Amino acid sequence: MGIGNFLKNLFGTAKETTKETVNKAEELLDTTKSNLSEAVAKAETTLEKVKETAKEKAPEVIEKAEQVAENVKETLSELTDKASAAVENTIDTIRDNVHNYTAPKNKFEEDDSADESTDFKTYQKPSDENAD
Repeated sequence: MGIGNFLKNLFGTAKETTKETVNKAEELLDTTKSNLSEAVAKAETTLEKVKETAKEKAPEVIEKAEQVAENVKETLSELTDKASAAVENTIDTIRDNVHNYTAPKNKFEEDDSADESTDFKTYQKPSDENAD
């Protein structure tokens, strides 16, 4: 019966160890459930506070965003006007310069090109045959 007692003790001990492990697991599960319930309750409270704060602050934030957008629109409008005026001035200057360089010159203005292309005619003495 030595073997019988040995097997009885072996399986009996394993059975008791298994029960203890299951009991500890159940206790751990209960503790975890309790902790999770507390965490969920705290999270819900925090979310409610955040939600209330967001509702309170949203109109202020929206108003500030609208003001910034309006300021940006005004600034862009001013810059567009300035850029448009600068472009128009540049176009006018280009037109004036093109006109000055391509328009026919006034007859009363000095013509510098005449100095460059002056042809000197040489005087030829009439030959003696024709002289009388």
